[in-house]
Amino acid sequence: MNTKAILGFMLASLIALVAVSSVMAGTLNVNLNSVEVNDVVLGSGTTLAGTVSETVPIVVKFTALEDLQDLKLTAWIDGYKSAISTSTSRFNTVNASDYIKRLSLTLPSVN
Repeated sequence: MNTKAILGFMLASLIALVAVSSVMAGTLNVNLNSVEVNDVVLGSGTTLAGTVSETVPIVVKFTALEDLQDLKLTAWIDGYKSAISTSTSRFNTVNASDYIKRLSLTLPSVN
């Protein structure tokens, strides 16, 4: 019985802070303080592995460097045969404020 399989993914294709306002322009002005996946603080090029069907907690900490409206935080795994992603609801930020956003991403089962 094959109940475990490993799915690897890279930080570069995991977290994105996306502005979904009606006019998207320029660079999003935030400072990404940390990203934690399964209680592991990620760094550039970090590779993680998870078990199939596992729900992975993701914690993103950032500081807004300006007032922003209508933002959405999205986490995804790139390169799998079907889309694996999750997003927060839309939110606003206030300049110089710290934020913590929590998401959960369910890894696919092997079929």
